[in-house]
Amino acid sequence: MRFIAAYTMRGRYQALVAICGLAIASLLIPPLSLFSSALYALVVLRKGSGEGAWVLLFALLALGAGSALQTGNPAQGISYGLLLFAPSWPVAVVLRESRSLTLAMETALGMGLCVVLGVYAVVSDPAALWRENMQLFLQALSQNAPEDFDPVKFGNAMDIFSHYLTGTVVGGSLLSLILGLFIARWLQANLYNPGGFGREFSQLRLHKPVVYLGLAFISAGLLLKEGNLAEIAWNLNGVFLVLFILAGFSILHAVLLGRKGFLTFVIYLAIFFILIMLKWLLLLVAFLGISDPWLDWRKVPKRS
Repeated sequence: MRFIAAYTMRGRYQALVAICGLAIASLLIPPLSLFSSALYALVVLRKGSGEGAWVLLFALLALGAGSALQTGNPAQGISYGLLLFAPSWPVAVVLRESRSLTLAMETALGMGLCVVLGVYAVVSDPAALWRENMQLFLQALSQNAPEDFDPVKFGNAMDIFSHYLTGTVVGGSLLSLILGLFIARWLQANLYNPGGFGREFSQLRLHKPVVYLGLAFISAGLLLKEGNLAEIAWNLNGVFLVLFILAGFSILHAVLLGRKGFLTFVIYLAIFFILIMLKWLLLLVAFLGISDPWLDWRKVPKRS
């Protein structure tokens, strides 16, 4: 990946080749979209907002032309490029100008919250729209489902889940956006400031007003319990949860940063697999991120 990043930094043409190449490849291997957006964010971080805007424009033209040749519809390629690259531009600009991962993440959070509120402002019943789309998925699934598959139970579960899908989808998109930014910052450090990203990430701490706002929406969801306002609050909470978890991981990284050797590697692996198997532990990680502005978990003594 370092070689591709160095190639991207050689010039505008090289950046377009690398970014668009990975974007096209991501249609077959979806995780590559993360690295494509990371390379674009790297261009903005290193060369500025103006160069980032030019690269975005030419990337959209290239993807649109490729889509026109393949399907006859350039809008598909342009739309995909906008979804992939456009959100990275403002957060990368904020990170470049402020040199603060926290501020960049909080900018991404604000964008996510605006999307959730925008959906509820434009669509009268987002849950009904999700249910309509999931019915098509359920019909396709029923045709190739195992014998013990119960479409009624699945449909009931989807009916409940549909009320929170807006926040889930936006939260997933926010996670991809921030991870792409992290990869870009790591690549930048790898090329120009070895070890810089680890130190920067370990110092990540959310600002208190942001945490207060998140706690306010959690309280609103718990107090209102039912109704449209409660649904909006819980969808907003899904977006906040992403930021809280990432802030919690920063604390875990900071606590382990002073440890060296094989034991540290084992600890990282253990944490990773435990969180995968016991997803509720992510709430504990989120708690670390929420409480850190007051408790400063990085003061935990490190043993050699």
